[in-house]
Amino acid sequence: RISSYTPKHLPGLTLEDFFHGPSKLGMNYPPMQSEPYEPGSIKLVPQEMYIKEKVCIDFRNFDYTKRKLWMFQDVCYSLEYIKALPFYHLLDDCSKRTLLASSITCANLTSAYFSYSSYSDRTYYPDGITMKWEKEIQEQTPDSTRFHTEIINAIKDVKLDKREYALLKLILVCNPMLDGLSRHEVTILQHEREKYTKTLLSYVLARRGIKNGPEFFGKILSIVDVVTKLTTCQKNMHIVMLGLNIHAYRIPFLETIFHS
Repeated sequence: RISSYTPKHLPGLTLEDFFHGPSKLGMNYPPMQSEPYEPGSIKLVPQEMYIKEKVCIDFRNFDYTKRKLWMFQDVCYSLEYIKALPFYHLLDDCSKRTLLASSITCANLTSAYFSYSSYSDRTYYPDGITMKWEKEIQEQTPDSTRFHTEIINAIKDVKLDKREYALLKLILVCNPMLDGLSRHEVTILQHEREKYTKTLLSYVLARRGIKNGPEFFGKILSIVDVVTKLTTCQKNMHIVMLGLNIHAYRIPFLETIFHS
């Protein structure tokens, strides 16, 4: 996320543009900026406002040399993360596409954990940008602000550490319930999810003790439900935005991600 790898949010972009080739996690990208970023903030514009006011979304003039288009970039990074997992190469091409299309869920957990590890109670990005909003925005569109706080709060509640986070992310990605998986691929993902779930249980019991471990294990697993629920709400709102042609140009990549 701090690297100079910055895919462009361009007209005509598709999931196929990321599908082929090895994961870019294996490439040595230098940091995007050598000097520390100045802290800043982005004022939250609720998706409901885009719909109500018919605000046109156009990123063709976005300067990728200075900042990142975070929601888009994080999905792209999650694609590369999924492609790096060993079991990914056991899937057929159709199931690979299905798994990659679910990457927005993984991206949301990544963003939330980074914010939590940076001691922020709301979405905070590696370039020093924090999401902000007025009190009336939170009152009028609570779902839009919950997206930037609720996953972080769930992580904070269990004091998730890096190992628990890494295993939880794998459990989240290995979703055998995704539409479009063949029976064989469902079995592969079930096996992987069970393996990582058992590993997480063992680690949680070792870290938190036999007495408190089972309760914390249940709470940690419930974070998957929180992320999934909020991501579904996010997708539903974006599908409406796509249907109303609020974006200035068509991006098949987004259509695939939000319809997955």
